[in-house]
Amino acid sequence: MPRAPGRPPRLASVSPEPGRRASRTSCGLVSALLFGLVGLFAARADADEPRRWPLWPTEVARAAEPLVAPPESELRLVRDSRRVAAVRDLDVFATPLVAPILVAALDDRSSAVRREVLQACLERQLLACAPTARKIWQTELDDPALRVAALRVVVLAPDGDRLQLFLSALRDPDPLIRAESMRTFAAATWPKDQLAVVRTNLIAKLADPTPEVRRAAAHGLGVLGPDDPRGNRSDGALPLTRLLLDPDPQVRQDTADALARLRDPRAAPALLRALQVGDETYVGRSLLHALAALPGPGTRPGDAAPDGLDIDAELLRLLDAPPRNLLPRHVAEAIARRRAPSAALAEGLVARLREDALRQTELHALRQPALDALLGLGEAARPALTAALARGLEPPLEREVRRLLAALEPPQKPAVFAPPWPADGDREAWQAALADPDPAARLRAASALGARAPEWLGGAAGHRLALAGGADARRPWLLALASASGWTALEPALLVRLGIWAGDSGLASADRCLAVAALARHRPDGAPFLRVAGEQAAAADPAVRACTAGALAWMSPRAAEPLLAGLLRDPSARVRTTAVLALACRDRPATGFAPQLALMAVRDPEPAVLRAVELAREPEPCAGWGLVLAPPGEAGPWLALRLRGHELLVPAETLGSLRLAFGPGLGEATLLESTSTPADITSARIVFD
Repeated sequence: MPRAPGRPPRLASVSPEPGRRASRTSCGLVSALLFGLVGLFAARADADEPRRWPLWPTEVARAAEPLVAPPESELRLVRDSRRVAAVRDLDVFATPLVAPILVAALDDRSSAVRREVLQACLERQLLACAPTARKIWQTELDDPALRVAALRVVVLAPDGDRLQLFLSALRDPDPLIRAESMRTFAAATWPKDQLAVVRTNLIAKLADPTPEVRRAAAHGLGVLGPDDPRGNRSDGALPLTRLLLDPDPQVRQDTADALARLRDPRAAPALLRALQVGDETYVGRSLLHALAALPGPGTRPGDAAPDGLDIDAELLRLLDAPPRNLLPRHVAEAIARRRAPSAALAEGLVARLREDALRQTELHALRQPALDALLGLGEAARPALTAALARGLEPPLEREVRRLLAALEPPQKPAVFAPPWPADGDREAWQAALADPDPAARLRAASALGARAPEWLGGAAGHRLALAGGADARRPWLLALASASGWTALEPALLVRLGIWAGDSGLASADRCLAVAALARHRPDGAPFLRVAGEQAAAADPAVRACTAGALAWMSPRAAEPLLAGLLRDPSARVRTTAVLALACRDRPATGFAPQLALMAVRDPEPAVLRAVELAREPEPCAGWGLVLAPPGEAGPWLALRLRGHELLVPAETLGSLRLAFGPGLGEATLLESTSTPADITSARIVFD
């Protein structure tokens, strides 16, 4: 069934941790009722993609047609699967357009359709869906999955009788309803006077006969947090400690996770007893993290653990003798998460590094876990590491300690991993670099060679291009010519070849672009380039039109303005973006295009064009054609770059097995860590009055 790109799957577990094992007692019931449910804490980051407006007036109406009731005179039956697909097709559109359609679709006769609509209402936080969702909750008593989906939408609205709704849901005979109501209402925002009532009812459900309900109650208490945000005391901490002896291991794990959130020091004795008894590995790791989350002595008045327990000392003892089914690295992982470790903890970890490196004893196995824990403690471990280094260490340990201290120091300057390029006069070495088996290495070498632009570049390129048997062999030399920082003298025969390659529709778009750019770096105002630029500015391929617009950056303003005027109105956002980047490569602002750029800054719907307009307002001359290789796995139509202090989105091209962006001035650009790409690379034609 069709799905919007990047959307999360429609199936979601009702448990807060999807990686855990399914409960043996409720696995059949839960698996049968999980269709269409999405937990409030299971929303993925890639589901927050920006939604768009329709490209033509009837696009939304056409997508929602299966959901709209037909006229009474027309008999039309639409399958449930088609109506569900219609709801998913509406995911890409802006909320104001689809909100009335979704609210009306809640009256659909199919439960599957209503579940899908309720999911959409939950994702979009549509309060208008809450009244109908409440009606579904009260009437659809035979469909627990639908009632749970409706309950999650009802919670969105700040209703005055929400507390009574919560209390009635806790008394429901269906354990799935009871469990999901606790997860849902615990995540809601409650007035201060009602929060104590909610916590009290969650504590009461810790004794529910169904393990899934006990898990949900423990999870809800952890979500609510301490009674007083300024302290670490909670009424639910001590009742939760009784569940550490629950027969269900998943209940014990959820209980440990809840205690880790509450951070109540009164739970320390119960956690230590549970660790001493031993448990499943995944439960034991949660118990360790809960113990490590407790505050240490002196952190805050009243935070000390009862019975004089020292949490840091207990963690070191567990590191020396891990509980059953646990390893020292598990204890080190918990120690590394300590929020406020004491100096004694760091010194104890350093002491465990002092074992003789040549003695293979059991304590020797603690060295790597101790190093990992010290690395996780960060600045808190610096005094102990510095003191140990001053006292003197064995050479292997001294090296490790110095590495830990170096990891705490931020780098003073960015690391440069540029390969050592040959000397400008070493033609054979450069030719070998441009013949490297790695395609990315060949292109990097070609870009570096073009930036140096030695005198022999034009002649060598003409000779190599004449002998090249295919596009793979031509690309490095074409890129070197396009990246040249100065005008390169080319033979007439090569100029003819470049014009032929630029217009060859059988070649890839990127290969044609390289030919256009190489021709532009020869003589941008010469007759060969003027003829090719006029032809390729009207090419059917938008990628070729885009690189032609970029090549106009070096043409005289008088000759380039007629072509740029048309390319700035191109229906493709790629072409408009590159045309604006060409204006950003001039030595002064293009006064003739100032009104058009101002209109584009207001009317153009594409973020890439808007960012390029900002750069064009502060133009600077560009030395040559720049190349930026996309990171591995990047397959989007745009690359997010930073150039001259501005964040840009530039068109990406496919060149063999590589994804890259090349254009005027991009040699100085750097990749951004995260990309934000427009939903579509082509928009409707922009008309400027």
